[in-house]
Amino acid sequence: MPPELEQLGQTLRSHLVETPPLYLTEGHLIRDGVNAQLDGLRQQAVDDQRWIAQLEPAERDRTGISTLKVGFNKAFGYYISISRARADQAPNDYIRKQTLTNEERYITPELKEREVRLFNLESEINALEYEIFNQLRDQVGQQAELIRKVAAAVAAADVLCGLAEVAVFQGYCCPEIEDSRAIAVTEGRHPVVEQLLPAGFFVPNSTYLGTRPEDREAANAQDLIVLTGPNASGKSCYLRQVGLIQLMAQMGSFVPAKTARLGVCDRIFTRVGAVDDLATGQSTLWWR
Repeated sequence: MPPELEQLGQTLRSHLVETPPLYLTEGHLIRDGVNAQLDGLRQQAVDDQRWIAQLEPAERDRTGISTLKVGFNKAFGYYISISRARADQAPNDYIRKQTLTNEERYITPELKEREVRLFNLESEINALEYEIFNQLRDQVGQQAELIRKVAAAVAAADVLCGLAEVAVFQGYCCPEIEDSRAIAVTEGRHPVVEQLLPAGFFVPNSTYLGTRPEDREAANAQDLIVLTGPNASGKSCYLRQVGLIQLMAQMGSFVPAKTARLGVCDRIFTRVGAVDDLATGQSTLWWR
């Protein structure tokens, strides 16, 4: 990994939380300890939230109203709730905020001050976190070209490793690619269907089609196979198998066969129906 990207990765891991939120402008994005100003704002918010959390037991002790509650809703903010039956015991510093059927809701100057400060702190924290995030995004943008190159290399390695793993565990062979029209596949298998069936259930089959230039006059040279059989006899599977082996070979993969000798082709013609499920015997004809 290039040192520039190593450093960038360390920066991103140290700045961003493990699971970032869906909306980047609503905070909870940057870790603690990244920015002193952000840490200070968060500490102020924690202090005010702690004060509000301790307000209910403190006011119950001060007023002697055991049912007093401190609540919050988005429409009215924080409030102190007292039942209508005991509303006459509300202290003089309580300011009526809302009257409901069974309760009166109040605010105090200090609670209102904390509420306003909390909302302002939340706005400042979210804006600062998004500003820090934009700085990180700019750093990533500066390395965009290098990131693309590394990503392409990693993707190529991932694909090749995946093909190699399948080749080893599924018993694929290395195909021979030659300048001819030949398709010579010994004990070929359909790469998808054989994995959907129990081990050993797929019956391998061979294909010999096309000729090398030097074999043009040979008696057994053939450019056409007429494949017949009843429904669900494996015709579509056999035909698709040949096309997939050709495709896999030309993309650089080993192929599911004992041996394979293939020419290079520039297209594969197919006819595919709307519903096709070879593993359960439902398919339509295709040809090459």
